[in-house]
Amino acid sequence: MSILQEYENIKKQIGDQAYEKINSFLDLHKNYLLSDVFYNEQVYGEFENWCKSIDEIYMNILSGKTYGRYIKPSNPVLKSNIYSAVLSADDEYIYWCNYGSSATKNTKEYVLWIITHIFELTPEAFIKKFVCE
Repeated sequence: MSILQEYENIKKQIGDQAYEKINSFLDLHKNYLLSDVFYNEQVYGEFENWCKSIDEIYMNILSGKTYGRYIKPSNPVLKSNIYSAVLSADDEYIYWCNYGSSATKNTKEYVLWIITHIFELTPEAFIKKFVCE
């Protein structure tokens, strides 16, 4: 059996959705190959953590939580830090705001794209950088 046939068999076994997640992971981790995800335990562990992070972000915003950061005000009269939301959702859409840019009415399937292209972070780094409330 050729490598391509083997990959096609794996794709059939895991399904298109899981295979697309692997491709998204590889798009962000250019130093890895498809075979690394399938046969390298360390890389597969990284892929699993990556998937868990995406799922965590997605489930949090769908449950009404918001990701954001606390900003120390430049005005000395203001005593407490200000919470600035960066990623949230309602029943239909996702909203994001990052350094003066923002967008509304993004569909939920673009969560990964928003995190990787707008915030330029991996899902794991996004969770570490922003507070979820």
